[in-house]
Amino acid sequence: MTRSETRSQRVPQPAGAFHQVNGPSISEQRAHQESEDRTISAPTEPASAPDLPVANLGPPAPPKPEVDTNVLMKLELEDKEAEARLAEAELLLAETRVKVETARRAVVAQKLKMAKAGIPPPN
Repeated sequence: MTRSETRSQRVPQPAGAFHQVNGPSISEQRAHQESEDRTISAPTEPASAPDLPVANLGPPAPPKPEVDTNVLMKLELEDKEAEARLAEAELLLAETRVKVETARRAVVAQKLKMAKAGIPPPN
């Protein structure tokens, strides 16, 4: 008899005691791993809003103060006035561009007349 056979014959052991001391068998490990794999790969349902804890929502937003209608009307009036000033400035700019273009055309017309008359253009 070998030493391990002698010892197992002398000391009675309950069923499965070898695995308790030395860990689970390879087949038990594989079965456990397959069970975990099935649990992990199983599709989960998306969490719906009621399932979320209230703590994730953060503190409630402070109530918005009511805007006074007079203040609101004043702000809207100031906005309209600013838009009117902008439109007026754009109109003045357009009129100035027209004047510049008219002057440019006059210069070109004058140079053309001088060229027809045989007068060299000034430097």
